[in-house]
Amino acid sequence: MLVARTTGRRSSYQERSTRLYDARRRPLSRKLVVSKIIAILGSMVGGYAGWWAGAFVGVMTAFFLSVVGTGLGVYAGRRMAQHFGV
Repeated sequence: MLVARTTGRRSSYQERSTRLYDARRRPLSRKLVVSKIIAILGSMVGGYAGWWAGAFVGVMTAFFLSVVGTGLGVYAGRRMAQHFGV
């Protein structure tokens, strides 16, 4: 039977995981949450627009334009949230 020795100290991995997932950490600010929601909505709109534009050519074109549209939608959503001070 293999038994691990314990020294009474936490390993560095345990310390890092405790810090990352500590229940007492501060919640995210409301501005950050709203900014992320706007970015997600922008990505959905941009992805849909890219897919719609590329669907006339083919599925692969629709996929690539959807990826580009998603990126542009995230960028536009973040800029819009920054502009309105959200």
